[in-house]
Amino acid sequence: MSPDGGAGARAADRPEETRAREESPGPQAWKDRKAAWFLPSLDGGGAERTCVAIGSWLVDQGAAVDIVLARARGPVLALVPSQVRVVDLGARKTATSLPGLLEYLRREQPEVVVSSLNASVVALAAKRFFLPRQRVVSYYASVFSEEFRHGPPKTRLMMRAFRRLLPAADAVVVGSRGAEQDLARLAPDIASRLKVVRRPVDVERLDAPPAHPWFQAPGPPIVVSVGRLDAGKDFATVIRAFGEVRRRGPARLVVLGEGPLRGALEALVRDLKLEGSVHLPGFVANPLAYMAHAQVFAFGSRFEGFARVVVEALACGTPVVSADCPHGPAEILGGGKWGRLVPVGDWRAMAGAVLAAMEDPPPPVFLQQRARAFSSEALGPRWAEAIFGVRAETGAGAA
Repeated sequence: MSPDGGAGARAADRPEETRAREESPGPQAWKDRKAAWFLPSLDGGGAERTCVAIGSWLVDQGAAVDIVLARARGPVLALVPSQVRVVDLGARKTATSLPGLLEYLRREQPEVVVSSLNASVVALAAKRFFLPRQRVVSYYASVFSEEFRHGPPKTRLMMRAFRRLLPAADAVVVGSRGAEQDLARLAPDIASRLKVVRRPVDVERLDAPPAHPWFQAPGPPIVVSVGRLDAGKDFATVIRAFGEVRRRGPARLVVLGEGPLRGALEALVRDLKLEGSVHLPGFVANPLAYMAHAQVFAFGSRFEGFARVVVEALACGTPVVSADCPHGPAEILGGGKWGRLVPVGDWRAMAGAVLAAMEDPPPPVFLQQRARAFSSEALGPRWAEAIFGVRAETGAGAA
């Protein structure tokens, strides 16, 4: 039903996720098909959780899914359902996993290999040099130009190899329109194979607060931020913004994540005399519990391919204040409809937006309604189309 109550809303007026679900082939289209998702490990992060979520959804539709890992390790392993097989290649490094991947592909013959992170380089090399008929779909979760500009030399070397091998990909999945446009400019030869598919986020009801003393009893409002402690996530802006919030009244900030800038961020906390109000507990297995019991989720990233944590906060019903970085947050938040957007690096604007969100939070159900557009149920068909390609007999055309 359309927002004005009519049942005949034009397709162009509906959200793209709804249109895709209505136009997608039914579950039988994926029955008895086999996919392999190849990753370095399940050490944590959006790509790993996306793999598990979509793998689980495909199995529910009758497909067979293997998660093939260069090294079978990481906390996300515990989230893999029993119906999804985990294959450990036992490689010392992802870069040395090519022989094991080739052996697996020749033995198991999956219809498609989905790869992400630096595993994409290995999977694309396998197709280009050894198995040209193997379908390979690459999932790139960031913004290529920004990642290349800000990444360390090792990362830039890997990205050069990825760019050179990209023409071998049958499809390349990205998380936002902005990321699609960025990669199309850099690699126009694969523009027609770019697919924009959001990351799935499924959050169960979270009643129990996290095992952190600040959440165990009533106290000052708590701001939560989540991500790798590196320059791209720009937690310095979040901490400076919180310093201004704290100057206006009692409040606390919890920053979840680990990374190379921990020491610099802890020094900033000391310089701003916020030691008693800011805590950096490191990586936690369930950041959603923290988000669900925070008054505001603050996100200062300088660039994003999607920004899964923003959707997770919405799914928890927590108000979001985000830097309006390229390219994910503005698309997720509808240009400011479902959360407050502030200029990148502007700690004063972020402080004002956090205070406004504390004083006038939107209803949780309003935020959770938006998050449902990014559930596995809503996005699964689009992922399946990108992974397998949609055959003519499904009635939906080729992906």
